[in-house]
Amino acid sequence: AYISPRIADLLGYAPAEARALHDTLHEHIHPDDLARFVEASARSAAAEAAFRCDYRLRRADGAWVWVRDECVPVPDPAGGVRWQGVLIDVSDQHRLRADLLAA
Repeated sequence: AYISPRIADLLGYAPAEARALHDTLHEHIHPDDLARFVEASARSAAAEAAFRCDYRLRRADGAWVWVRDECVPVPDPAGGVRWQGVLIDVSDQHRLRADLLAA
């Protein structure tokens, strides 16, 4: 699986380190966002439909970053499904929304 070197800018991990996070992803998602992430991913997987969810991920330095995870199912040669997508930093959008709600 290809992981862009830009993951270092977003999460502070080299691509090889980020690839290893896949198996422990739930441990890196903010506890307040985990149930929503699990529900959305289960719904997408069951329907083999596009997935989109905003949630906070813990960076290598321990800070939280808001990401938008967007991916689509892609059939693999073995007859299964793999997911291809992007993580987008949406921290500024979430900060602005929080500021507006507070005002």
